[in-house]
Formats: sequence, structure tokens, C-alpha cells
Amino acid sequence: MTAGVGSDGPEDSLEVRNLMPGSAGAVVQAGRIEKVVLTQASAPAPHRTRVPCQVPAAKGRFVNRRRELARARRLVEVGGRRPPRILVVGGMPGVGKSALGFRLAESVRESYSGGVLYINFTELRGGSEPAVSDALVSCLRALGVADAVIPSSLAELTKLFRSHTADEPVLVMLDDVTETGQVRPLVPAAPGSAVLVTSTGRLPELSLDGAELLWLEPLDQTSGERLIKGVCRRAGEEPDALAELVELCGRLPIALEIAAARLRDRPGLSVRALCAEIADTSRGLAALSVGREARVSAVFSLSYRDLPAAAQRMYRLLGALPFRDFDLGLIAVAAGAEQAVAEELLDLLVGAGLLSENADGRCGFHGLVRRHAIDQAHVEDSEDEQINALHRTVRYLLIRTVSADLAAMDSGRLRITPSTEIVRGVTDPFAGEHPKARALDWLDAERANLLAAMKAAADRGWHDMCWQLAESVTALYVSRRYLVDWAESATIGANSAHLGKNAAAEARLRSFGSRAWTELGDLDRAGRELNAALPLAERAGNPRLLASVWEMVARYRDHAEPAAADQAYDRALELFAGADDGRGVAFTTYFHGRSLAMRARWAEALDVLERARDLVAEVDDERMRGRVLTTLGTTLGRLGRDTEAVEALRQAIGLLGGHRHFEAQAWEALGEIAISAGDAAYGREALRRAVEIHTDLGGPDAERLRVKLAGLPEA
Repeated sequence: MTAGVGSDGPEDSLEVRNLMPGSAGAVVQAGRIEKVVLTQASAPAPHRTRVPCQVPAAKGRFVNRRRELARARRLVEVGGRRPPRILVVGGMPGVGKSALGFRLAESVRESYSGGVLYINFTELRGGSEPAVSDALVSCLRALGVADAVIPSSLAELTKLFRSHTADEPVLVMLDDVTETGQVRPLVPAAPGSAVLVTSTGRLPELSLDGAELLWLEPLDQTSGERLIKGVCRRAGEEPDALAELVELCGRLPIALEIAAARLRDRPGLSVRALCAEIADTSRGLAALSVGREARVSAVFSLSYRDLPAAAQRMYRLLGALPFRDFDLGLIAVAAGAEQAVAEELLDLLVGAGLLSENADGRCGFHGLVRRHAIDQAHVEDSEDEQINALHRTVRYLLIRTVSADLAAMDSGRLRITPSTEIVRGVTDPFAGEHPKARALDWLDAERANLLAAMKAAADRGWHDMCWQLAESVTALYVSRRYLVDWAESATIGANSAHLGKNAAAEARLRSFGSRAWTELGDLDRAGRELNAALPLAERAGNPRLLASVWEMVARYRDHAEPAAADQAYDRALELFAGADDGRGVAFTTYFHGRSLAMRARWAEALDVLERARDLVAEVDDERMRGRVLTTLGTTLGRLGRDTEAVEALRQAIGLLGGHRHFEAQAWEALGEIAISAGDAAYGREALRRAVEIHTDLGGPDAERLRVKLAGLPEA
């Protein structure tokens, strides 16, 4: 390469021969020969006197992350000639991802002789490629590359970064990553290097590069309390309020730190008073601010602002709804979007850490994130838009609940709800195999939401939808015995039916709800409900409804006035027969037989139960067939007919697989008969099965049966 003119030119000319980038060459100037080195972008980096260490210092308070930190250290430890590793630390905004990353980088930095680099993508300008380019430029500067030789294209920046990280292991921490494309160009080339990524999403595409995921959950209760007491020791003087404060903060580190700082900075503020401030939902997240800095709200807003408008709108509408969690169908209805579109938006919200997805595919909000969503809805959406979203979702839940009721219970069931009219033109969501089980499982999954929908409908004056939901959801309650929910639902629905001036619906719900109150042991309340229901049913002029109310009166009297129960059963049977209701006759006959068995009138009970078995066999209801066989088996056992009793109970268990409360009753009866007949081993096993079911259901019978088992001699 030649610069200037030949050697016969002016004295101040120079000649450079055989020079390549980074090589020595001869320069002739004013009769002297000197050595020079030319450096271009592809040349090795100049010697650095100081190894970069850019990660911010770790905070002094760090609790409940020892296990995660130990695992992270194992994953990023410098390991000889191994290829570079990638560790993704994921979790919702404010859960402490960066804090763990800072602590990790501080603990391993001495092992990375090539340095520790840090990029916070939140601070870089929008757009994936420009942000990555800026990140690479920042890293190259830290590695000693002069601005004048830094290229402009992303491809060339990536090549230069790899060249400058090829010799010694480097740790790169990438904070608040939102896309896989922000990571791959910043993976160092030297063996033993590592990339530590924090993200609100899981970045599953990085698994193709061998990335490991470390997902952070909010702190446990003990660690949350310890964090607050570490900042403000006096908080420990109010232990009950402190425990409540941790829960109100959702055990989220950023919220806990701010709550602790407020207590520290305001000596006159009690923990109980701070709890009251935070619990006041009308204030949004204002109580979790220090001075004018709304850090909790800000950390959620960072993720929210990066979303497209449609995802932001869905986030706001979902947050403003009263539901605990959501399946995709409910999400789509809330947003007023097709399911395919809703699924794409949902992926964005989950990736931003603003919604969490459970193993069963349902999504929900962290409590503080929901409050942020509500705040945004109040600012950006009209009241009409929020009400319309609520109405759409309540209507959707009503249609699905009515469909589930029709699938789970036989078509002959007494219903005040105009079920066929509500589902007309709607594709049956439970059509196909095992409709009853699928319908009950759906009702179970939506149980909390259905109660919330009833309350919302009642508050808005949508009384028909409220009581129709309350009646239809009893298909779940009679099968899986959620007695507290049943009692609450019946009360809400009956009140709405009263306000809507529907005497039949009110009578149905009050009388049917009396079953829950009776089984909960509140006979006074059950009696009041029935006393109100009887005149309403008389006024409604529906013979089947009146017969049903009398049946409930009879079942109440089994517990409150046993001597008067027969009269009520006779009245109910007379009314059902007069209404040509074979289902009602069959079921009431069974309940009468069970009543006789409860009063140890075994011979009479056997006669009535055998008649009930034949009548119920003509009705398409496995649950009731199983219940009849359970009581029949118990009665046969009491009469010493053990072989017939065991056979009846085995048949009952086979029918009651989808109705676990009643299945447990059959196992218990089978266990007692086996023990009585001298087969203690089989009896113990049957009782264990009953205990397992009651334990899963969370009911009080589990402990009663454990005590019974403990008192039995070992086989």
C-alpha cells in the first residue's frame, strides 16, 4: 500500500510498504526508517490495565434465596474448556431477579478473568436490533475498543464482540431481557464464559442453546417478615399485623422493601395502620410508595408500556373483572376477541410477567399486579367498557354453567332456570366422551369465579343471571359437597330471585340451600329457609316445586324432628306422583328409606330401599344409583346379610367414581362390614381409601376416620 508519491518526491513525503492491519512495516520519512503498527476494527484489542466489572453492587438485604443462589452458582461456575453457558433467571416484575443476579455476579466475579459486563435493556432505546447494537457497543467500550473503530452493523458488532471475548472467560449479565434475540449476539466466545439473563418471561427458545431456567417465586412468609424486620426492627413488636402486611404485599420483595422503608422513615406509623392503608383498594398502589417515588407501580408499568395496545387493553379488562383466574375461553370473551387472537395476546402478558400461567393452563394475577391493572383501567377505559366486559363474562359463565348442569344431571331434574332457552344455538362444550365428568371438572375449576359472578350480577341488578347461576351450579354442590359455597350461593341467588320477584326461583334456592345449612349443622338457619320457601312454592303454583320443597322439609326433619319425617316424606311422594314425576318419586323413596335406616328401623328400611333401587334404575343417574346401593349395603349388613351387603357396596363404588364424597361413604361402609365379618385387613384397606378421599376433599371426616383406624388392631 502506498501513500503520497515515490522516493524522489518532496522531503516530507512518506512511503509505507507491506503493511497489513496489525503488522509492522517500514516508514520512510525525512531519511529515517521507523516502525509503526496500524490498528483496524478487526485487530486485537489494546492491552487493558483494568478488567471491567460493571454489575451494580448487591443489596445488603438478601433473604430466602440461598437454594436458588447455590444452583445459579453451579450453573455459571467457570468450568475449564466447557462451552459458554446461559442461565435465565425468570419471574414476575419485582420478585427479585436482578437482586439475585447482582448477588451472583458479586460472588463469582473473581473467577472471570475476562471481566463482568452488564447491560440493562430497560435503559436502551426501543426496538430489538437497535437495543442489541447499543448493548454490544457498550460492551466493546468496556473491553477497551475505541469508538473510532467500532462498526455500525449488528453483524460486524457481533463478530468484534466475539473476537474480544475469545481468550478469557467473561460473565455477561443481561437485565430485563424481553426477547431471545437480545441474548444470542452477546454470548462470549471464550470457553468457561457465561451469560446471566433476567426476564419476566421464560424465553423457551434459549433452551435450544442449552439455557437453564431458574424461576423465582415470591418470598415465603417467614422470609418476608425477616426482610421487613431487617429494615425496621420495631415491626416485630406487632407480629399479627406483620404477618398480614407480608400477605398484603403479596410477599413480593419490592413491595416488602417499600413497606419496611415507610415504617422506618415514619416512627409514628404502626404496622396495623400501614396494613389498613394498603388494604384500601380505592388508593390503588399509592400506599406502596416512598415520597413521590411509586416504585411498585413503576416496575409493573415498565412491562405494561412495552405491550401493544390490544394486549394493554386485555390486561386492563381482565384486571377489572372480579375473577380469581381465567381459562382461555373466559379471557377471549372478556377481551371481545377470537380465541386465536386472545391466545396471542395472552402469550404477551405471560411473557411480560403480568399474568402467571398455572400447570393446568389457567392464568391469574398476582394481587398487586391486579391492582395496577385496575388503576390503569380507571385511567384509560370508560365505565361502560368495563361494565360491558363484566356482562359478557357473566353471561358466558351462565351459558357454560347451564350446559354443565344439563350434562352432569339428568334431563328430568327440576329446574326453574329456562335452561334449553339459554343454551339454544350454542355448541355443547361437553359433548363427546365422559360429559358428566368433564362438566363437573369444569364447574370445579370455575367454582370461585361462579360465586364472584353471582355477587357481581347481584350488585349490578342482573338478578335473573344471578339466581340462574346459583341454581345451575348446584349440579356441582350435590356431587362434591362444597357446603360453605353452596350455602353462600343459595343465599345470594335467593336474594336476587326475591328482588327480581321470582317466587319459584326463590323457593327453589331457599329450600335446596337448606340441605347445605343442615349438613353444616345450622338447623335453625335450615328451618328458617324452609319456612320461607313453603309459602313461596304454594304461591308459585308449580306442583313439582312444591313436592321438592316438601322433600327438603322431610330431610330437614330427619335431623331436627325425626318423628315427624315420615309425614313429610308421604306428602312429598303424593305431590310427585300427582305431578307424574317418576324421578321425584324414585329419589324421595330412597331418601325415605335412608331416613328409616338412620332411625335403625332396618327391616322397614330394607323394604323401602329395595323399592327405591328398582325405581332409581329407571332414571339415568349413576350418582343416585350408587347412593341407593350404599345405603342398601349398610342396611343388609345390619341385618347380618354380609355377602349381599359387600356385593351392593362394591357395585356402589363402581358407580360413584366421579362423585368422590359419596364414594368415600361407600368405602367406609364396606370397611365397617368387612371388619365386623372378621376380615380386618380388607376392612382397614377400605377405610384407608375413604381417608384418602376425604383428605383430598379437605373435609372433617378424614380425621374422624384416622382416629377410627388408629383404634383398630393390626391385622
